[in-house]
Amino acid sequence: MPNKKRRKQGERFPKDYIKNQILLIACQHFPKGIEEPDLRDTLRERFRIRESKGIKLHLADLEEKALLSKVSQKGKANMWKIPTESRFNKEFGYEVTPTFEMYAEKFIFSKYRNKFIESSYARSILTDEHLNHLALGFWIDYGKQFVSIADTFKKIEEEFHDPTRFNLSKRIKKSPTILSFLLFPEKTIVEMAKEFKEEVM
Repeated sequence: MPNKKRRKQGERFPKDYIKNQILLIACQHFPKGIEEPDLRDTLRERFRIRESKGIKLHLADLEEKALLSKVSQKGKANMWKIPTESRFNKEFGYEVTPTFEMYAEKFIFSKYRNKFIESSYARSILTDEHLNHLALGFWIDYGKQFVSIADTFKKIEEEFHDPTRFNLSKRIKKSPTILSFLLFPEKTIVEMAKEFKEEVM
């Protein structure tokens, strides 16, 4: 039998790592959600996490921050899902409406960005109409700055004048960096600068 690699006792994941993985799983099961036992099984299979108490604490914290919604089911396990309506955020003390950007920022700069973009939640948001709206807004706020950097951006300038020609949904699948530019242009530049610095050092 193959020797499975086990997580060492006392070994810890980075801060918020498991919470973000829970959110990613919920995004993959949008809009219906996922029952808690199935969620625990998924975490156990992917990360060998067996502590039910720890998972419950993560779920409770995500619910308090209005990032997850718990749906009680009579005679069944709780269902956890990405909320689509405003929720009371206990951390802030008022109701908030979770936005796509709130979830995207947790994954778009990580190695899980493709899984997030391919999730049913992201696909439900990133329609051609929504992407074209993002593209137009990006061009208005930042486009001219990028075009002035190099002649290679001339073609992008032309396409942003008519975003429907940009084929963003197909391009994002090939290059998720496009989506990060549309959502978080300034942070994307900083992250790209870090990667470039690491490559040349």
